[in-house]
Amino acid sequence: MTAHPGAPLRVRTRTSLARLLASRLDLGADAARRKLELLAALDATRLPGARAVVALHDHLLFLAAYPDDARVAG
Repeated sequence: MTAHPGAPLRVRTRTSLARLLASRLDLGADAARRKLELLAALDATRLPGARAVVALHDHLLFLAAYPDDARVAG
């Protein structure tokens, strides 16, 4: 079996995206901090495909409409 050099990064990206999407209805200071950490992690990666791009885009629209705080809105 051949290892794929980017495989661990793709797994981390998908995990970060899944955690961000799952946090949609989590509110408050701790939730805002976690969302910002996940967004920073996603900013440093390449999304694995079009579905991930659409999912992130939809969630970013949700965060813009219903931000936890000014940092998330910014």
